[in-house]
Amino acid sequence: MMSETYKLLDSALESARGVYEHDTEVTVKQLETIRQVNTATTLNYIKKEEALKRVTRKADSIEAKKEELRQLEQQLSSVESRLSSIEQLVDELEDHTKDW
Repeated sequence: MMSETYKLLDSALESARGVYEHDTEVTVKQLETIRQVNTATTLNYIKKEEALKRVTRKADSIEAKKEELRQLEQQLSSVESRLSSIEQLVDELEDHTKDW
């Protein structure tokens, strides 16, 4: 009887060990899969961060160029205004010289 009990107990322990080893193996594989997914996700985030930095630098560059164009437009407007004044003076001078 005792020998039978030992055999049953040994069989139960072997079954439990098998289940434990199987569960451990499955858990290790799942953890490895999760690690791979996390690594891939991290790399994707790094790539997206780098792309965002490039876009931000380009946007900053565009803003700087827009400001430069705005200043040039103001300078051009000022030159056009002065040119208009000079043209009026030239017209007045031409009118005066015609009279002489």
